[in-house]
Amino acid sequence: AAVPVMKSGGGGWIITIGSLAGRYAFAGGTAYNASKFGLVGFTEALMLDVRDHGIRVSCVMPGTVDTYFHDQVPTGESWKLAPSDVAKVVLQLLD
Repeated sequence: AAVPVMKSGGGGWIITIGSLAGRYAFAGGTAYNASKFGLVGFTEALMLDVRDHGIRVSCVMPGTVDTYFHDQVPTGESWKLAPSDVAKVVLQLLD
């Protein structure tokens, strides 16, 4: 829905939030990996379709982020990214 508006407006930026699981599979992650690989493919194809219209497309692919999704991970979680870290990357892209 946004692409026609961006085309007529002279461009813009579409950012998807993926995961490293969109590039690297892990055991037990069949459905999750499939969804993230699909998102990466969608993002790359969309970029090819709209780049001549001044629309930039990027996929931010963080590793493990400290969210409810990873609540079952054992202690020693200081290595996880904070959601705000991912937001900072998105803001840097837009700068």
